[in-house]
Amino acid sequence: MPASDPGMGALVDSLLYGLVRGNSPEVVHRQRDARIQRALERIAVDYADALRVEDLAKAAGMCRYSFLRAFRASMGESPYQYLQGYRLERAAEQLRGGKAASVLETALECGFTDPGRFARAFRARFGCVPREYRARHSG
Repeated sequence: MPASDPGMGALVDSLLYGLVRGNSPEVVHRQRDARIQRALERIAVDYADALRVEDLAKAAGMCRYSFLRAFRASMGESPYQYLQGYRLERAAEQLRGGKAASVLETALECGFTDPGRFARAFRARFGCVPREYRARHSG
């Protein structure tokens, strides 16, 4: 490309302007990550509660729509998908450790209100129903 290419000159000018203004993609991404991190912390503490997208967006300090876009961009899945996966991982942890008296108790402690839905989601993630998983992994 010749040095006098107007497209290349505009691109360089645009990049330099963005860096001088402080709005580089890296700065915006770091801010977004900190906000999403606050939502992830809320999930880690309150995963067993009935969390809504609005609750997580508030924890992140963002509006609902911006939060949904930023969360998906950062985590690769929706907040609902992440929350369900987090709950399932906690349930599997309890089943492996033998902490819960029953599968129903595990489901309820991990935020699932419908045992059938819990069993289906568990099977989809781990390849077996919770009882089978407990039998395979308990000491």
